[in-house]
Amino acid sequence: MKIARTPRAIEGFREVSSYIAHNFGVRALREFQLRTKEWTNALKKMPKLGSIDEAVSTEEKEYRSVVIYKRSVMEYRIIEDTILIVDFYDTRRSITLGQNYE
Repeated sequence: MKIARTPRAIEGFREVSSYIAHNFGVRALREFQLRTKEWTNALKKMPKLGSIDEAVSTEEKEYRSVVIYKRSVMEYRIIEDTILIVDFYDTRRSITLGQNYE
């Protein structure tokens, strides 16, 4: 499986990284980055490892999520032989459930 990231995922990763570094320090940031890499590699082997996210999934598009580190979440879709990472967010921050990833 290949990994691809949307612009929203790239920005979300930066925002979560900044939030973690600012509020919890460099050590927590490194752990978040390491866990992101580990989860990404695990998803290449087992793409359905994440839970189906009922809040954003539709009949046409299934979104999955994994908790990367403590309360930091990665949302993704499986499209043929590609895992498309669509967003990163931290549940300690304000989020909008049922986000539109289009």
